[in-house]
Amino acid sequence: AGAPRPEGTTLDSISLAPYFEDPDRPSLREWLYADAFFSPQGVRSGGYAVRDERYKLMRLREQTELFDVEADIGETTNLLADGISEAEQAKIDSLQRIADTLHDSGAHRTEID
Repeated sequence: AGAPRPEGTTLDSISLAPYFEDPDRPSLREWLYADAFFSPQGVRSGGYAVRDERYKLMRLREQTELFDVEADIGETTNLLADGISEAEQAKIDSLQRIADTLHDSGAHRTEID
């Protein structure tokens, strides 16, 4: 946009231009994260999603869902609907560690003034 970057900030972005040229290009990131705030208490009370190449863990309004985005691109089948297998629990734990690390890093505000 041409605006100056504030001093002391770190850019955490990757250009999408190479993916327009080659949509099958492997991702340069191991995981993706997104969050949404629904209350003034911050990220831990809001919703968030974290995913790796194959699985997506979503937490929204006290509900946790796990999707195999490789097999279910439309995210129509919550793998946790019929209980949690050991493999699913391991995947949840792995993705949750990523989200917890981000939440604890100070990269997100935990309270709104």
